[in-house]
Amino acid sequence: MSYQIKPLLKLYSLACASVLLSSVSSCGVPADGDSVGELRGTVLEVPILKPDLVLTDTEGVLYDLRAETDGYLSLVFFGYTNCPDVCPVHMATLAGVFDELAPEVRDATKVIFVSTDPERDTPDRLRQWLRAYHPSFLGFEW
Repeated sequence: MSYQIKPLLKLYSLACASVLLSSVSSCGVPADGDSVGELRGTVLEVPILKPDLVLTDTEGVLYDLRAETDGYLSLVFFGYTNCPDVCPVHMATLAGVFDELAPEVRDATKVIFVSTDPERDTPDRLRQWLRAYHPSFLGFEW
């Protein structure tokens, strides 16, 4: 690449980044700042039953999913720490929503991340990755 094109490329990249950031920063926030908007989702008439599954946590301890989460709302997410896009977006969303819950609801909820890539998701890596989202999120190998 010639030296004359590099400054133009940098300027173009900076302009694109500025447009992207200004577009993203204005998305998702109601004009009045107070309204959270309409909630969307699927209402389950019958809850999905937790499987009879024993996982291994990041300390190497066995975790009986059904027994350990009995009486809790359990949000189970399958993914991997090297996931480039979907997993981080969903985990960040879960963390944001989790922090907004009333304390009594948060205490009755467990967020469980099950790695689908145990070869690369070592216990230490999984533990650190989850802590970046929320300190109470639980990580497991399948």
